[in-house]
Amino acid sequence: MSQKYVVAHFFDDLDNGYNFSAKAWPLHITLLPLFVLNGSITELENKLGIHCAQLHPVKTSVIGHEMFGPDRNIPVSLMDPTPEVTALHNKLVDIIKGDVIFDHPQFIGLGFRPHVSDTPAGRLNENEVQSIDSLTLVDMYPQEDIDRREILRTYRFKLM
Repeated sequence: MSQKYVVAHFFDDLDNGYNFSAKAWPLHITLLPLFVLNGSITELENKLGIHCAQLHPVKTSVIGHEMFGPDRNIPVSLMDPTPEVTALHNKLVDIIKGDVIFDHPQFIGLGFRPHVSDTPAGRLNENEVQSIDSLTLVDMYPQEDIDRREILRTYRFKLM
């Protein structure tokens, strides 16, 4: 199995190395969907670190609820795809383009629909405003365990 990753923003502060069940994700918004890395993880971490040091927090809010997934059985809160949120996603795609292969490229660029999946930890409420002020690189198969996820590194944005 290939090593895979995602880039997300978690709404709670989680330590690097935090390991959790694939069925019990903390509340988060995925900014880059599942991908395989062609290059080195260190190089990717450096790129993300340099980029995040130049970013400012962006705000978005819940604009509705919907069911996602192939069977339409995953409840999500749709987030407002503001120009700032869309620009953040597109910038991340540009930064790692060529270094990764996305499992589902239809969900990047024009196919990006910012959302927060409901979790055992809860869900977001209609019109709730959230700030995206960091990015987290998540290992989707830590120690080759398909049932676990692990926080590799969180990058904080520049404060205004």
